Amino acid sequence: MIALTIAIVGHQRRQMLMECLTSVFKYTRDLTYEVCVVDNASTDGTADMVRDYFPQVRLFVNSVPRTFSENHNFLLHQAQGRYVLLLNDDTYLTENTFKAMVDFLDKNPKVGAVGCRQYDGQGRFRPSAGNFPSVWNTLLWALGLDHLAWVRTHWRTRIITWAPFYDETRKVDWLSGACLLVRRAVVIELGGLDETWGMNNEDIDLCYRLWQAGYAVYHIAHAAIVHYGQGGETISRQRAKVTANSSLLAYFRKHHPASALWVREILLLGAGLRVAICWLLSRVTAKPQLAQEHLDTYRATWQVLRKM
Repeated sequence: MIALTIAIVGHQRRQMLMECLTSVFKYTRDLTYEVCVVDNASTDGTADMVRDYFPQVRLFVNSVPRTFSENHNFLLHQAQGRYVLLLNDDTYLTENTFKAMVDFLDKNPKVGAVGCRQYDGQGRFRPSAGNFPSVWNTLLWALGLDHLAWVRTHWRTRIITWAPFYDETRKVDWLSGACLLVRRAVVIELGGLDETWGMNNEDIDLCYRLWQAGYAVYHIAHAAIVHYGQGGETISRQRAKVTANSSLLAYFRKHHPASALWVREILLLGAGLRVAICWLLSRVTAKPQLAQEHLDTYRATWQVLRKM
């Protein structure tokens, strides 16, 4: 059995995927691995690019788009490696990161998942870990208070945005699914990723179930990857905000049902406050179009939450 399967789902980001794959083959060495790519029904020539430039990649092409969880569950069962790396198509390497991650799992048999530092395209730190959602940190997040410096350093915020936290290798509650190395056999035994969620927070749910099964989750400080992050289209930003809220509520309904009603009201409060603020800003700001985009996003979020 080979050590590692690198599992990537590509959709409408042909150039980014090309950069990602180029960096994988340039920097990954000193271990046995394969690369598996799902083209998630792209129309920009993604599949042809992979065939033409990376014939060593195992390519699977969807005729219709499938969710993050569905695609990665498919790749989990196609994988030949004892470890599987869930990797976004908008990432790239600048060092032999995956060797360090594989070595860490080899040395720590009770660790079920490991992640690394993440930076954006300009070399700025990106948060990639957090604490499990609670009613309290959901309230801080919904009201936007988790961005305050004092809150970030003194409270267990849902997303850890305090950069010095990542300077040490340490246990964390959950890790970002943009670059997440897991034990294939363990994740399959747990039933894979939850396919009932369309997008967002699948990584938190998976890490929660790993902890429940007795496996730790670790961030390692001595390895890094570049992660561009959410795309720039307004519709993409709107969808991301809506699903961030709806999937968070789904998490509570699955794992903490007694708190779910409180969380729904908190999320509605946060979205409603933002609707009111953006409505006011759209009438007084020098950039009314941007304020209107945010207004549309939070209004859509509030409407989805009301129906849940």
